[in-house]
Amino acid sequence: GTNGGTIAVTANNACGSSAQQTLTVSTSAVPNQPAAISGTATICENGTGTYSVTNNPNATSYTWTLPSGWSGTSTTNTINATAGTNGGTIAVTANNACGSSAQQTLTVSTSAVPNQPAAISGTATICENGTGTYSVTNNPNATNYTWTLPSGWSGTSTTNTINATAGTNGGTISVTANNACGSSTQQTFNVTVNTVDNTVSADGIVLTSNQSGASYQWLDCSNGNAPITNATGQSFTPSQNGSYAVEVTLNGCSETSSCIAVNSVGIEDVIYGDLLNVYPNPGEGLYTISSETAFNAASVTVYSASGQLVMSRENIFGNEVKIDLTNQPGGVYVVSLNNREQQAHVRIVKL
Repeated sequence: GTNGGTIAVTANNACGSSAQQTLTVSTSAVPNQPAAISGTATICENGTGTYSVTNNPNATSYTWTLPSGWSGTSTTNTINATAGTNGGTIAVTANNACGSSAQQTLTVSTSAVPNQPAAISGTATICENGTGTYSVTNNPNATNYTWTLPSGWSGTSTTNTINATAGTNGGTISVTANNACGSSTQQTFNVTVNTVDNTVSADGIVLTSNQSGASYQWLDCSNGNAPITNATGQSFTPSQNGSYAVEVTLNGCSETSSCIAVNSVGIEDVIYGDLLNVYPNPGEGLYTISSETAFNAASVTVYSASGQLVMSRENIFGNEVKIDLTNQPGGVYVVSLNNREQQAHVRIVKL
């Protein structure tokens, strides 16, 4: 029956019955169905997972069944299983001499490393410092993406889309799709950056854009960068002192130069005859400016051809003043000398 107890027997005849002989017996039932199987319900292909049920003291062994393509064996309440390509059902029964329990099951699925993303979409040619959007088709098997941009570019994203700001150079944009099982093969996309040289050279008061073959618009920096009418050539000669820049457009990309100060409009090479004598001119950087008339608390300033102040001195007396431009690059410089009510300008050349 369900319970154990004592089996007893007596031997009997016409004279009576013997003393009892006894045997104590116990009963054992088929094990109950195991409790819920614990372990990950999603596992990477070829990954290893541990699955278990609570141990039943009434069981002497367990029988595990794994999905097709999986591997692993155990007769205990725990199994280490290596997943195959497909998911399925993990089942276990608890066993003893009386039989096997009802099966306990767990449905499991497998996850693979994401496939290589599809082709990257986005513009293949972009302006320097321009912004472009690049993307791949979203893979539902991916949990995030890793983007790599060319050197000097900026932008970050963990989704299938990235907004990138171009640097000076082109290169390769790459992306991988990732999940807990690993990262896909990279998808790549080559991009080219159109650059515009926005530097300006100054030769006296003549300003020239260093970018050739482009469209030009010269701007008046002193008037809120207002465009200057008809100033659309590569070179520009201001009609008055001021600060000027150029907007250069090439291959659909536009860049604006820094503002260049012009302070010598109308200055001639030597405008005071014998009033000033400059030597040596051209020279290596050390110059002497002399005058037949003594300087009386005079001041002197030196500007580069681009309008940058490079030297300034006050309270000069005597008949000469020394100019030291040894630390300046070669080129043309304009010296302005103010001697009370007189003003003189002279152009010097450093070799």
